Amino acid sequence: MAHMTENQVRLLHKLQLADLPAFRDINPVTINQDEAAELFKNNLPMLEYINAVAQNEDREFMEHRFIGVTENNCKEQLRQWLDKENLTLFQPVNPYFGNGEMWLEYFAQPMKSVNLRALEDAFKRWEINVPKVPLPPGSNERRKTFSALELAFDDCPEERIEIAVANRKEQQEKEFNRVTPEQRAMIKALQGSGKAPKIDRETYLAMTRQDADKYIKEYENNPENSFESVTYKGKREITPPEEAFPQFKKINLLSHPQADYLQRSILRDLVAEGHIADRTTQEEFLSKLEYITSDQAKELIEPHLQKAAGLGLLDQCRSYIENGQIVNPKEIKTIADVQRLYQIHRGFNQELKAALRDLLEAGVIQTEDGFAKIKFTTEAQDEALIMKFGDAPIGPNLRSKIFELIEEAKIGTLEDEHFKSLSVKQAMEIISTHSNLERSRRPSPATEKQKELLLKLEQRGVLDLSKINMDKITFQAAHQLIEQTINTPAEQQNIPATAKQRNFIKALVSGGLLPAIPYKDWLNLTANQASQMISSVPEEKRQSLKLPETRETQNRSKETIER
Repeated sequence: MAHMTENQVRLLHKLQLADLPAFRDINPVTINQDEAAELFKNNLPMLEYINAVAQNEDREFMEHRFIGVTENNCKEQLRQWLDKENLTLFQPVNPYFGNGEMWLEYFAQPMKSVNLRALEDAFKRWEINVPKVPLPPGSNERRKTFSALELAFDDCPEERIEIAVANRKEQQEKEFNRVTPEQRAMIKALQGSGKAPKIDRETYLAMTRQDADKYIKEYENNPENSFESVTYKGKREITPPEEAFPQFKKINLLSHPQADYLQRSILRDLVAEGHIADRTTQEEFLSKLEYITSDQAKELIEPHLQKAAGLGLLDQCRSYIENGQIVNPKEIKTIADVQRLYQIHRGFNQELKAALRDLLEAGVIQTEDGFAKIKFTTEAQDEALIMKFGDAPIGPNLRSKIFELIEEAKIGTLEDEHFKSLSVKQAMEIISTHSNLERSRRPSPATEKQKELLLKLEQRGVLDLSKINMDKITFQAAHQLIEQTINTPAEQQNIPATAKQRNFIKALVSGGLLPAIPYKDWLNLTANQASQMISSVPEEKRQSLKLPETRETQNRSKETIER
């Protein structure tokens, strides 16, 4: 096999300069290309990158790749590039993942363009110990240390490298002169047998390897009990506590999506209410919450869907309800109700979401887990946030939305100065005006096929048409409603059956078209299960039923089900 490539050797040198544990003792001559690639892949965090194409004032295209440890890192670099060069993003950008030798390209970036704290956090999340290099006494810098990762950058100041090298040399000398474990064991044995005298603690701790060697040679041939013997108590072996949740590891996130904001909120609630973990394991569970995958969260939540939602989760929902003004708070009782609230009623307006991402990336809106939260906010909540914070300048997300409208000739061109000085509110007004114009052009009514599909989706329990006028719904509105419903995550299959589904099933049972349902199954009936039951009855037989039911029919159906 071929030896390491030139780039692999360069990267190894940088990582050894940063003194990362996994690379300290690696000799480039002793491993091949494949082994080196595997070494970098397994011992370095994942990177994210975006490839951006932008236009300058002369309509010339410029390309650039931005690499970071998070998507936000990449987008912040992109924003700075666009602002500095007076560029307009040509098309939306999507993040990609990279690893291994891509770190060489990462370290080639100017250090000032990199978020060093985020870089250190990325290594910490991967449980990679990054050494701190102490600054010499009298340094005029505010901090007393700096991260050894700085040494890996191409533009790292020469004086920092000199400080690190001098410090490392000093540590190596100390290590060379440090008393060995074997010497300490020998000293304790000599004192325990009375061959050698006791040494005071201060002198003992200050001993060098040479001091210890001299002490041993001086007393090792003495007869026993020449001095008062010293008794040393053996140290109890401390076994690390057994993990209650060993399955939640950050490495899982490499191949599986992380639990979303809603799932993590529900899990916190289940912990607080004592349904998951106990007093001794709660802390461990919460510390590993960010490493739980979507599938793991789903498995944890599913048995508890019909349990009452805790106070923390209900408070979260009340805020959601107040801002969105969408449902009666009394309807939210169980965890399944919370799931339904968040999944069904969240906003799908991509322009509003783009505006919020700009505000979060710029730090105008500061909230923990903000990017995860906005996926579940309602349109009313989104509009309220933009009204409150929308005086801030637009970022790359909204900029690209407006540029799309210009490129598609849906709106006229904007003066460069005007374009650059737009606030988020102004940008949303431009987009809203275009949307209103689109709606005013005699919108086409929804097709029969669209209406039929909407009714089927309602039957499945993933859509509520009670507030929709099916006679007046437009083609565009129907299309958007179908699209956002179909794109609703699979987790929604676990929501409880809707009232409409239950009434329909009662009628089918009462009419002899479905068998009686055990009461326990009826209580835990999901929307997906209800949909399957309804669909199992031929459509012509379903249409023969007269709905809605009378009170008498409902009572008779209930008796049949309970029986």
